[in-house]
Amino acid sequence: MGCESQRGESALIEQLIALASQLQARISETCESLGVNAPRFAVLRAIAKESDHGCSQTELASHLGLSESNVCALVERLRSSGMLFRFRSKSDRRRSVLVLTEQGRALAEAVTRAQEAEACAVMSALDVEQQHHLQELVLRLCEHLASRISVPSEVGRSLQKSLEIQSSTRTTRRAS
Repeated sequence: MGCESQRGESALIEQLIALASQLQARISETCESLGVNAPRFAVLRAIAKESDHGCSQTELASHLGLSESNVCALVERLRSSGMLFRFRSKSDRRRSVLVLTEQGRALAEAVTRAQEAEACAVMSALDVEQQHHLQELVLRLCEHLASRISVPSEVGRSLQKSLEIQSSTRTTRRAS
């Protein structure tokens, strides 16, 4: 591969990083406009997906690709602000279960709706076919990256979760 091609690839990676940074800033702004930061919203969203049964802190950490100590701090802040409950499992008293309060569920739903509207606004720059093509390309790059480099476990779990979500989205889209 020639030097000119490598410069082009490097510039493309820089553009992707800049795009990711802009998207992350928009996500953070959306969350904060509704009174929660992005990491706390990630916790609320993950627990909300577990329905009324909730999840353990260990399951939550695994789902988010974070250490249990980081999740513990986030959970404690959300608990003290009335967004979630922590209680002992009825089936295993050694296990704590996290469940959203009505306030936590309402906030998670409001931020999700706002983020979906923001995603539609951002993606409106592309037609549906371009969006599908972009999703395929991003998935291919994620798979390639995951297969080629050794990433720290937290990053690896997060990337793997992203790949699983993208793969299921791709499978669902092809079925329809």
